[in-house]
Amino acid sequence: MEVKNAHKKYHDLLTRKQLAKQGLIPTDKGVELWSNQYCQHSAIYYDPTKAIKLETVYVWKNYFKDDYYYTIVEVGAVDQLGNELFNKVVKPSREYLSQPSNADSWLEVEKKHGFSTADIILASSEKIVDRELVSLIKKQKYVKNLISYNTDFNLPNALIKNKTYTQIDLMEQFANLIKEPYKNYYGEKGYKWQKLEKFLDYYGVKLSSYRAVDYANALRECYGKIKIKK
Repeated sequence: MEVKNAHKKYHDLLTRKQLAKQGLIPTDKGVELWSNQYCQHSAIYYDPTKAIKLETVYVWKNYFKDDYYYTIVEVGAVDQLGNELFNKVVKPSREYLSQPSNADSWLEVEKKHGFSTADIILASSEKIVDRELVSLIKKQKYVKNLISYNTDFNLPNALIKNKTYTQIDLMEQFANLIKEPYKNYYGEKGYKWQKLEKFLDYYGVKLSSYRAVDYANALRECYGKIKIKK
């Protein structure tokens, strides 16, 4: 492995993090190089001339559901190429965790999803995690589209209210495609919201795991097929 600064041909290459600060996503495979002449740390470096603008973010929130409400336990986001942008555990409320077996269920699920014990112990509330996601997206100067299945539920309020972004709700689009008649409590007619499982099955997309980031990536795959059909 070569040292980056020792070769002129590597001079302009940047890490994924450095590209992200410019609102860019690498598209080449990159090359692993030593970061300094002491060969203590290495990183993957990419060609910035081949990078593209990060314009679209897919967001998903994992939750537990009981008879009364939804409890958010995980938030994930990917870019338009499927690269992971955000992946955080959410600590449920003290009231939720105080109920028998709830804490054990939460710990078990998050460990299965690849989070370390430290990640879980240091997990923040949904409000704080939402704030971190909003901050991340706002720093990406080229982002135009925020996509999810039920945007009102999955997107933080600060992003929903921000008119800078175009919000694309795949749940609404799918309901308009299936056209299953529905009448609400007030007698207003419309089309029934369809379950996410039906949406994924319709477009032939399978989850690689039940992590929030993998749900977000599945939405990205579906949206790609929707655009092709159009």
